[in-house]
Amino acid sequence: MQQTEISFFREDYLDDICGLLNRALPREGFTPNSLQHLIIKDPHFKAEDTIVFMQGKKITGFLSAVIRRLEQSSAGVIKVFAVDPAWQRQGIAGKCFTFIEQRFRAEGVQEIHVGSYRGRTYVFDGLPTACSGAWLFLNKQGYIREGTSFYMTAKLDRDYSIVDDEIAALAAEGIIIRKALSSDREKLLDWIIDEFGLGWKEATEISFLTEQPTVWICEKNGKISGFANYNSTFPGFFGPTGIGGTERGRGLGRILLLKCLQDLQKTCTRVRIPTDDKRLSFYHRSADANADIIFWRMKKILK
Repeated sequence: MQQTEISFFREDYLDDICGLLNRALPREGFTPNSLQHLIIKDPHFKAEDTIVFMQGKKITGFLSAVIRRLEQSSAGVIKVFAVDPAWQRQGIAGKCFTFIEQRFRAEGVQEIHVGSYRGRTYVFDGLPTACSGAWLFLNKQGYIREGTSFYMTAKLDRDYSIVDDEIAALAAEGIIIRKALSSDREKLLDWIIDEFGLGWKEATEISFLTEQPTVWICEKNGKISGFANYNSTFPGFFGPTGIGGTERGRGLGRILLLKCLQDLQKTCTRVRIPTDDKRLSFYHRSADANADIIFWRMKKILK
């Protein structure tokens, strides 16, 4: 019988983890680069919170999690988990969850979420409703449904420069829409914290890790009044995005969205947009996006 064990994440595991995820979740198209983005670039990353289940020298299970400490609260977040299809129904997922829950308890964490928490979305925004087996597993583990969210997909086959005339007209009113510079980082992050909280600030920090930040901003009389990210939560994803309260209703969010899609068009043929039911209509009208995955957000109170 092969020896089994749980090991902490190492970068030299990336290729094997990528292969496992693509066998278990073939729709997602994971690459080593996208996994680096998901795991290592997370500001809360710790190797001991991302684990692999080993059968001898073969990785047969994977779970990536973080502890998010925001303001006066903290929570564990399961970002993605999977078991190699050839090794499913052998208790591997249960052992991984037991391990990570025990670790989180030792760290004083009182609740754990699957997919997203407080504005920070990862590769999944919860549990896809099509994953009946995973839902039954989580339900048996004591997780309950706490909400519903969506992934919308838009083909990047339009001419997004149509908003350039609108941008020029807004400039005459003192409203500037432009790509953020590295020097905008602290000013933008401070504004996001004041307007929307720490969750969106963390995602925007990732947008500044590249030489050319992947975020567009709106300024009025030199002060930030809106922003939109892409490639921050995951490559090929849009968001988060937000407009300051006094400037809402002027179509600025639509313009920021389309400028991000214009950038994404250089490297992608389609974009994914995480959202809730309140924004479905906006993304459908603005980007011809359609909801193609429904998620149940799951939660467990750790006793």
